[in-house]
Amino acid sequence: TPEISETALPPPRANISAALPAAECAAWLPTRRTENEHRGTGLPHTFLFVGHADGHVRAWDVKDGRLALDFFAGHKRGESVVSIAIDPSGARLVTGDSVGRVRLWDARSAVDEMHRASNGLRSMSTRDRDPTLKTRIGRDDVECLGYWQAHAIGTCVNAAHFFELEETEEEEEDEEGEEGGLETTDKKRRDRKVVEMFVTAGEDRRAHLWSA
Repeated sequence: TPEISETALPPPRANISAALPAAECAAWLPTRRTENEHRGTGLPHTFLFVGHADGHVRAWDVKDGRLALDFFAGHKRGESVVSIAIDPSGARLVTGDSVGRVRLWDARSAVDEMHRASNGLRSMSTRDRDPTLKTRIGRDDVECLGYWQAHAIGTCVNAAHFFELEETEEEEEDEEGEEGGLETTDKKRRDRKVVEMFVTAGEDRRAHLWSA
C-alpha cells in the first residue's frame, strides 16, 4: 500500500484568508477573457465564490486577492451557507444552508460588475489587498429567483452543482400532396435544445434535480 506523506504534498497555488467567519464551501467561476487577454497582453481574472458561516457569500479575485463581492444570502440569521454553485456563464448562483433550504440567484449583473471593476484596476498595494475591506458590489447586484425547502428540515444541503442537459423533441412534418392537400408523412424533425439544471445533495441522504 503506498504511503502519502504530508511533506510531499505540493503547496497551494493561492491562499486567500481573512478575519471572517468560517468558510464552509467554495465554487470556481471560469475565466472570462477580454480581447487583450486573448492577445496575451493581459492576465485573466478568475473568481472564487465562498459561502460563510455568517450566511454571506463572498467572491475573491484570485489574480490579486481582492474581495470582489459580498452579500448576505438571506438564509435567516444563524444559518450557514454550506453549499454553493455557479453556472459556467456566471448567470445563475445557487446557495444551500444548514437547515435544508436552497436559494437560486440571478448573478449576471454582479458578475459583469466584478469583471468591469477588475479590468479597471491596476496593481494594488499590500494595504489595498486587505480582504477585510468592503466592496461596493453586493446585495443590490443579485436577484433572488426562488427560495424553497429542498431537503428535510434541519439537514444540511451538502453539495450543489450546475450542468446542462440536451433534450430532443421530435415533430411530424406535413408534405404537400399532388392536389395541393397536406399529407402527413413519416418524416420527423428533431429539435434539440439545451436545458440548464442543477442538482443538490443533502444530509437527508437524498439528491434532487432542479431546473435553473
